Formats: sequence, C-alpha cells, structure tokens
Amino acid sequence: MTRAHQVVAWTVGLGLGLAALGCESAHSSTGTGGTGTSSTSATTSSATGTTTASTSTGSTQPGLQWFPGNYVLFVGTPSAEATALASFLASPVAADFDGVQLTYAWTDFEGGEGDYSAGLTALDMELQAVAAAQKKLILQVEYKQFGPMAHAVPAYMRGPGPWCATAQDCGEYQTPNATMPMVWQGLGTGGTADRLQAWLKAMAAHVASSPERMTVAGFVLPETAVGQGTVSYATVGYTPASYLTALEGNATALLNAAPGIPIFQYINQFSASPPSAAASDLTYLKSYAEWARAHPPVGIGCPDVVPGTWGAGYTVPVGYQVLLDEGYQGVLPYNVSIQKSDYLAPRTTGIDASYGLATQPATNGMAAPFVNWQDPTPAGAVFALSDVGPYVKAHPDPNTAQPTY
Repeated sequence: MTRAHQVVAWTVGLGLGLAALGCESAHSSTGTGGTGTSSTSATTSSATGTTTASTSTGSTQPGLQWFPGNYVLFVGTPSAEATALASFLASPVAADFDGVQLTYAWTDFEGGEGDYSAGLTALDMELQAVAAAQKKLILQVEYKQFGPMAHAVPAYMRGPGPWCATAQDCGEYQTPNATMPMVWQGLGTGGTADRLQAWLKAMAAHVASSPERMTVAGFVLPETAVGQGTVSYATVGYTPASYLTALEGNATALLNAAPGIPIFQYINQFSASPPSAAASDLTYLKSYAEWARAHPPVGIGCPDVVPGTWGAGYTVPVGYQVLLDEGYQGVLPYNVSIQKSDYLAPRTTGIDASYGLATQPATNGMAAPFVNWQDPTPAGAVFALSDVGPYVKAHPDPNTAQPTY
C-alpha cells in the first residue's frame, strides 16, 4: 500500500479518533496559542492572501506563519511514516504535542523528470489529516540518504545528462557515511542544482496554494555535513564556496515559492576543502547564518541535541558554536531535533538535560522555538516519547517570540 493510500484509509475514520482523543492543538489552524507561554493569533488579508502572525512576546511580522512548540519527528519509508502518523494522531500522546515533522525524500517524490504527482498526492493527504487533528506539519525535504546502496536522486538522474560531473558521476555523491545530490553541480545548465531546486519550488508552491497552507509550520533542509568520499571533491567540482552558494539557493527556492513559511537549514559540519581546521568550517556556517539574517524567515537548526557525551568516533559539531551564540538566538528562527540515538546514554541523562540544551538561552542552550522528538523510542533509552509529552506540557518552551532578524 502506498503512503497516499494508507493516509486515505485512516483519514476517513479520523473524526471518530479525534473525538476519543479529546485534544486541542497548542496551535490551531487559526494560530491560537496553547501549550506555549504566549498566545499567538493569525489573520489573513483577503486583498493579499498573506498571513500576519503576532505573539504577545514578539513583534508582528507581516506574512510570517509562526507556530513554535514541540513536534514529533517520524523518519522512515513513506509507508512506515504514514502508519506511524496514523497511530500517533489517534493516540492520547498527541495531546501534548503541537504537531509532527515528516520527511519527504526526493527519490520518492519525483518519478519521471518534473513528475511530482505521487509525492504531492501523499502530501495533500497528510496535510488534510494533520489539519483535521488540529496539529501543525513541518516538512523535512530530505535529499540525503544514509545507509548502504541508498540513492539520493530520482532514477532518471543516475544516467547520462546535464547532472553528470563526469561520465561515471551522475547526480549524486557518496560521502563516507551518506549519499547526497551534487547540489553544487549544474546550476543554470539543467544539472543537479537546477533539478533539486525545481523540486523544492514545486513542493513549496503547492503548499503555498493549498487550502491547508496554515497547517504548515516550516520546511527543514538536511544537515550541512558532506565529507570527501573515495571520489575526490575536485573530480566532481566541489568547493566550499560553491556548496555554500548551493545551500543558499535551496533555501531561496523555498522562500520565493512559499513566502512567510519558516525555512530551517540544519547545520553541523561543513567540510571545507581541502580538509582544514574546524575554524574554517565555522567561518562558512557563520556565513550562512549571516545570509539567513538578511533573508527572513530563513533560520537554522541541528539534527542532534546532545547534552552528554557524543561517544566514540564523534566530536561536537562545529555548528553548535553558531547555535549557542547569543547573537543568533532570537534573531533567527531555530528548529532542533532529539533523534533516536539522542535518547540513549551517554548522550543524555534525561529529558531535562536534552530539553534544557534545546530551549535554555546561551551559553547553556540553543533557545530553540521548535523542538522535535523522534518516534519510536529506541531500546535502552533513558526516557521514552510517552514521558516527553507530559514533561513539555508542564514545562512549555519559553522561546515563543518571533525572530527579530
């Protein structure tokens, strides 16, 4: 059964499930505040079709959709995510969360070149279901794939075409631990960059014109880490400057197609070339943050919130230095995630430690308005998702003010 078909099946019975759920979202489709410490309202101008959101703790920014809070993150195949979403929305656990973050992989979304029909159908079904549950949806537009033999681009881009850097290297690049599109390649020539941005524009434009537009709380772009694989950076035309330009171009594609919806670029490492000191990576990540400051509502975030020890083979991401910088907190919108491995010791000692790093101000925390908690809980976890809901409801995220830029 496809993701779209699964969503259809359980959307039909959602009304009964909601009656049993007995919950009201922290942020309804009209933007009313709930679990947060400030109320939020949204009005729509019939003349312009834009939305103005305002909070009692922040200034009004015309056109900004602002729905901060705690979200549940689902990562998996389309069918697995559809099943998990159905279960979550029908469960009492949903009452304590503001919404969900779902992943939308480029490889699943686009069939033939420019054919987004299957992906958009599934997205519409999920938008409708999340809206009916009075929750919000964050779209993680996933173009990185982790795992052996994973592909990062649609099938048509794995053969000859303007998306090839060499005769053997078409569309995607294998890093030491992931496969990703060569996002820096072919801008303006129909190459990888153009095809990726075409997908981003199509998805964002569809959301912007959807009756459920106000259900969407943001877009998340994948982590910045690259890493040189067995094929050299030089062979495929990678430079840190071209990569930075590509990341900015990806956010711009979303921004232009769906103005007013926050965009979060996850940052951790950058992979300057040739390999260099962490200070060089920090320079590029700060450059992105400064670019975001000039392009609201673009923001930043990270894929792992780790208050404890990262473990063997890991180092604290350079991006943490940006996220912990009080010069960016409250200025840019932040979206951070506690993923499955972050539920385990020694990465964390408990919910309070993880939530503290996510929400406390500098220099002890990231002051993030959006916090995501991955489901399902892994075996051996220090805490479970069922523990998170009551905790965050009793300890609302204080970072509800709109970004000031």
